[in-house]
Amino acid sequence: MLFFRACVETAPTFKDAKKVISTEPFRQNSTSGTYCHDVYNLSVKVVPGRCSLLFVTSEPTDEVIERSAKGAISAMRKDDIPRDIHITSHAGPYGLTYFRIGLDQLHATQPASPASIN
Repeated sequence: MLFFRACVETAPTFKDAKKVISTEPFRQNSTSGTYCHDVYNLSVKVVPGRCSLLFVTSEPTDEVIERSAKGAISAMRKDDIPRDIHITSHAGPYGLTYFRIGLDQLHATQPASPASIN
């Protein structure tokens, strides 16, 4: 799965994510920096501390989430799956659903606040 190769395997810096993305037919939007796939309704965004994948499908939400979870488990050992992966979805027009899978590493690179040390 592209998300795991580009985001999970390059975390926490994501500096090698662009190398992974370049192995697929993506074009980078010069304004947003988002990488848009040439064939599929799929995009990847990499910014400091964050990496996410957005895709659109007409498949039932439960099936997409189940398949994504199975893919995650088969892609790596259970102990290696980051706990800060977020999957969100919302209904779009024409029976399509938009899914975003994101990995946020900002908290891992920021120093702890004094309140969290106590």
